[in-house]
Amino acid sequence: METAQLWVFLFLALSLGWLLGYSAKQKRSPTSEPSQTKVGEKHRLQLLFDSYSDDAIDRLINSLEVSEETLQTHISIGTHFRKQGEVEKAILIHQNLMAHPEISNEASDAVIFELAKDYKAAGLFDRAESLLLQLTQSKRYSYRSQVLLLDICEREKDWSGALVIAKEIDLRRHPEIKIRLSQYYCELAEEKLKSNQQREAINLFKQALGVNKLCVRALLGQAALAQQDERYGEAIRFLKQVAE
Repeated sequence: METAQLWVFLFLALSLGWLLGYSAKQKRSPTSEPSQTKVGEKHRLQLLFDSYSDDAIDRLINSLEVSEETLQTHISIGTHFRKQGEVEKAILIHQNLMAHPEISNEASDAVIFELAKDYKAAGLFDRAESLLLQLTQSKRYSYRSQVLLLDICEREKDWSGALVIAKEIDLRRHPEIKIRLSQYYCELAEEKLKSNQQREAINLFKQALGVNKLCVRALLGQAALAQQDERYGEAIRFLKQVAE
């Protein structure tokens, strides 16, 4: 039985070794298509996961050295585990990569981003937030990190925190964030209404409309407040905008 396991493990090691060599060759080739290379690597990794036991793969991961050539394979394996719900394994793999200071800064950013996603998937929002904040100045991961930070703030209903992050995003380049930003203003406005701070709520609804003039929630909020104050003309004007 042990001999059979050794043969399986050896074949798995050779298969993954071929994968690493093929990936490195494709990266060096100026004619290779990045998207095709990535898809091909994903299929080969999936074949390994489908063909061998988790125990065999775990042993192979532990024996595979960390280098610039093998880094993406480590990350891909960790990502696979996270998507399969095995978050603890993903965290261990990406934490192990973090312990290797010899990898480049760009590669380090990729590992930090994946580890942050691991923590988010595990519900460890404080740890995920701490790592994502490190990447807000990264050229490659700045926007993606900010979006994940918004996701975390939404999960925790931290509307003030979400507002701060959203304001740092270039809305001209990422207009889709306008919708989320207007909703944060509305959330804060409704909190003000619960404590009878109508003036502050009106101001927040106005800011929501300043970001997103089609924010129906803000228009309805304004209409309700106008009706409550017997400003019926204004209420009708807001409701007409909703109808339009």
